[in-house]
Amino acid sequence: MKQQDVVMGTVYLLIAQIAFVFSGYMVHIGLGRLLGPSEYGSYSVILYIITLFNMILSTGLPQAASKFISEDRIQSGAVFKTSLIFSSYLGLIIFWTIFVSAEWIASVFKDPELSPYIKVASLMIPFYNIFTIVLGYYNGLRYYKIQSYLLLSYHIIKPVMIFSFVCMGFSLWGAIL
Repeated sequence: MKQQDVVMGTVYLLIAQIAFVFSGYMVHIGLGRLLGPSEYGSYSVILYIITLFNMILSTGLPQAASKFISEDRIQSGAVFKTSLIFSSYLGLIIFWTIFVSAEWIASVFKDPELSPYIKVASLMIPFYNIFTIVLGYYNGLRYYKIQSYLLLSYHIIKPVMIFSFVCMGFSLWGAIL
């Protein structure tokens, strides 16, 4: 790989990370104002719960897949497929675990009203899990531009959808959906 490719890949991914920080800032400041303290607090708790499990799923397997794909491009398709299958099963297991134990999780926070929100939010886990495997695949192939476009798209679409649903009157449900 040429040095220029590494530099440009770094620039692309840096731009995507700036978009991540900016979109997160927009979402939290905007939702704090639009939802009010009570609903924003509920949103933050739900976001924390889902982020905790997403961090577990998005660190190990996607990085390992990326490493093996970068080492052997001939086997990249097989590594991607195997990672996707394994990751999908793991994501579904974690989704189901959170979904089934939503009442218990809500009781830990002493707020039974969180339960339906936790259930709905848990639906995103398998999809985000697949997304991280796809990102790891493109990273392993050193297609940093595609990886950064995917990340940028995610970080642009997410706040647009959140604010669209909230402004349409769905309040906390809209923010979670």
